[in-house]
Amino acid sequence: MANFSLNELGVVRVGWTLPRKVGSAVVRNRLRRWGRDYFRKWARKHDLEFDINIVLKPRPDGMYKSLSHEDFDALLARITIQVERKLRGSRA
Repeated sequence: MANFSLNELGVVRVGWTLPRKVGSAVVRNRLRRWGRDYFRKWARKHDLEFDINIVLKPRPDGMYKSLSHEDFDALLARITIQVERKLRGSRA
C-alpha cells in the first residue's frame, strides 16, 4: 500500500511504515535499505516530484524474511507504475 502527494521540492521523498509484526529489526531495516536503493535508481530516470509513504502490512510468519530482493523490487515497481499513472493524470 502506498500513500502519495505532489510536492514542489524537485525531489522524490520516501517514507516507510513497517510495524514490528512485519519482522525483526534486521528484516525491517533490510526492506528499507532495498527500498531506498530502488527509489534512488528510479528517481534518476523520472522527472516527478512527490512524497510517498510505503506501508507494509503484517503477513504470514516469515513472508518478508524469505522475500528476495528481486521480488521486493517487483513489488515496488508495481507501486511506482500506479503512482506514475495517477500523477501524470492529475497534471493533465
